[in-house]
Amino acid sequence: MVENYSIYKLCLIACVSRYGYYKWKKRLSRPLTEEEKRNQELAFLLRDQYFEEKGRQGYRQLTAHLRNHHDLFVNHKRVRRLLNKMGLHGRQRKKSSGTTIKRAILPQTS
Repeated sequence: MVENYSIYKLCLIACVSRYGYYKWKKRLSRPLTEEEKRNQELAFLLRDQYFEEKGRQGYRQLTAHLRNHHDLFVNHKRVRRLLNKMGLHGRQRKKSSGTTIKRAILPQTS
């Protein structure tokens, strides 16, 4: 059924430029670069550690984990970018309220 329509009409329906379509098509046909392969490996390691810690670790702690346990020296900005790309974010801790004890009411002196 798709063969019956021109690329122009299909791009109009999908709201994509023809240039963008052909660029996407070319990108699918080429092999991955070394950096893309390394990013995929890092993303795999990050995803495993993230879910192992139930999402409690952020990009700083995950970067330290890669350094300490896998001997991978990766910039924290790269780790953050990969996490954002996967839609993963570390949980923020709640701020402590300080105390639950109310102040004692002191008698007023005149």
